[in-house]
Amino acid sequence: MGLSQTGCRLVRWAAQFLRQRRRTESAAVVSDIVESEHPRFACRIRFRIPARSKIGIDTSRIEIPLDGMPNVVLSAVDHEQSIKGTDWLVLRADGWDTHERATQAAELIMDCLRRTQARQHLGADLGRRAAGGGFTKVGLQFISKAAGGVAVLNDIHGPMVFDARTNPKFAGVGPVTAYVTVQGDRWIATFQQAFRAEPRLTERERTAFDLYTAALASSGDANFVLCFAAFELLLDDIPRPAPVLALVDRFIALAKECDLSGQLGTACAEKERDRLLGSLRHLRSRSIRNAGQVLLDEKLRGRTYAGLLPTEFFDKCYGIRNRLVHGSEDFPSRDEVIGVASAFSQLVGDLLAGSLLEFDPASHAVRPERIVAHNRPEQANG
Repeated sequence: MGLSQTGCRLVRWAAQFLRQRRRTESAAVVSDIVESEHPRFACRIRFRIPARSKIGIDTSRIEIPLDGMPNVVLSAVDHEQSIKGTDWLVLRADGWDTHERATQAAELIMDCLRRTQARQHLGADLGRRAAGGGFTKVGLQFISKAAGGVAVLNDIHGPMVFDARTNPKFAGVGPVTAYVTVQGDRWIATFQQAFRAEPRLTERERTAFDLYTAALASSGDANFVLCFAAFELLLDDIPRPAPVLALVDRFIALAKECDLSGQLGTACAEKERDRLLGSLRHLRSRSIRNAGQVLLDEKLRGRTYAGLLPTEFFDKCYGIRNRLVHGSEDFPSRDEVIGVASAFSQLVGDLLAGSLLEFDPASHAVRPERIVAHNRPEQANG
């Protein structure tokens, strides 16, 4: 079959998870998912695995047998590629007489995929928060006509249910990559100014820059969360006002004197007391929200981001971040995150720029004729 050891493990884990899932009470929800005598509907899930992760199957298509369900087919989106040789894959299962049953099957298969990928430490993007879009109805009709009249559907990133009797083909737009290009003379002028300014960064700032760079290589939720992690590293440990510190110190002294060994036992009481003291000591410093507002008011006063003052924009972003990271039921939508991610990335970059933020590279750009390019293909960059 062309399966490597990793590929065999993946298939076994997928089948094992589904068998276990069907034995649980939660499987009662999908207990009616059985192969119909007159199958009509199919479910299809297109997903992407991280670029540096591979499923070791050398063929472009393989069937995964499952107990009590139609076989699931794992294939490469591009059938000319092997499963191991691509990031874009499809899971498909046919055999349901109602749209609802096919939808339930898709949900079950996606959960199976999530568990399997997590167990194999691979990950998968199932399109839950990916950009939407596709061909219009007229566009699909045009493609269908050009292809000889076959049924054509949009190649959706994520799950879809369709009438399998039409034996449709799937049309999609290839990945679109946007680039940010800085004019060479302006980059050189900025670099020269950075050298003159002697920009020594702290270790926290260097780590923040690493996270900021990782964010720029990501998109959507990952971009926003990584940028926020970079921002938090730039915050100073700002103490609270003296009266508040005095109150916190009283709480700390009270916790130290409290003896809970009678109720919890000596060992447990000491652990709980140490945890409580650690939390109380954190109260001596301002919160992330408050420290962030102090930093932005000092460093970026007078600028605007997404039409808001830095402190106002940060307050908005902080609320979205909490809802996204701390598991609030009111999760922010993808559009809500995307709506602030770009401007927040700019804000973090402005903080990391330090004194260069006030430098205008356009007015100090080197004339093109003064830029000397050195091409030495025989030598490695260095």
